[in-house]
Amino acid sequence: MNTHNVNVKTATPESSKRWGETNLTEDQFFDLCEYVCANGKFCGWSGVDWQELSRYQAVAEPGDWPEGLTLYLADGWPVAVYQFDTGYTVIEKALLTAP
Repeated sequence: MNTHNVNVKTATPESSKRWGETNLTEDQFFDLCEYVCANGKFCGWSGVDWQELSRYQAVAEPGDWPEGLTLYLADGWPVAVYQFDTGYTVIEKALLTAP
């Protein structure tokens, strides 16, 4: 692609938002993770299809942790938590009923 052919008026502008950015406070993030871990089922690495998880909003652990927790939300409701080097904990009913 030649850059002189790009219409800058219709190109998508870059966003300053980071991946997984939400309005959750750190306390809210950890409360939701604890909820999933208390009410969900640990299923390791292979318990959740990555294509299924792509339907949900992924929220990275607040802070600059290189291998932190990832919380998955469906319409604002927690459905899964990913722990690096451990795997997934999911609320199976929430995954089944999520859009």
